[in-house]
Amino acid sequence: IAMRNNDLKAAEAISRKACEAANSDVDLLNNSGLFARDYGNIIERQGNTKEAQEMYEQSYKAYSRAVQLDGKNVRLRNDQALIAIYHLERDWDEMKKLLEAAAADGEEMLKSNPPESDDERRNLDEAVGDCYENLALWHLKHTKNATAAKAAAIRSQKHYPGEERRGARRHLEAAERMLQDK
Repeated sequence: IAMRNNDLKAAEAISRKACEAANSDVDLLNNSGLFARDYGNIIERQGNTKEAQEMYEQSYKAYSRAVQLDGKNVRLRNDQALIAIYHLERDWDEMKKLLEAAAADGEEMLKSNPPESDDERRNLDEAVGDCYENLALWHLKHTKNATAAKAAAIRSQKHYPGEERRGARRHLEAAERMLQDK
């Protein structure tokens, strides 16, 4: 009902309670992480950064638990890293390793054991691209290594949906500006 009424705050609260009751359900944890992140984005745009940070912490907690339960899931590992890098700006080395491993695992799956359905294959390919996109952001924010950021952004664009990846394009442009300013 909360989602039908477009009440993300209520959806996040319900999802969090469900996860507390069933903290071994990967799908519930994923949804809880997603709702907390999306609600955090909304309230951050409204200027409430303290409450937004609390939502990002909740999102990170949910994704971290989901990754504990399903450590090979490329999408979950990417989403955990996204929260740490983009919103919380911490756990830098751990998140880089997480993204690199997730991208490598995803590429190996696509190569040697691709999902049978087109949708699942496209979703995995997109998740791998997201890992590289977030590695580009990692380099921009943490090491300020424009060359590595550019390489990761370009690699991201080799995955679904290709050059339509707005985040990868933004990171590529930022890396190119950094290189020009040297």
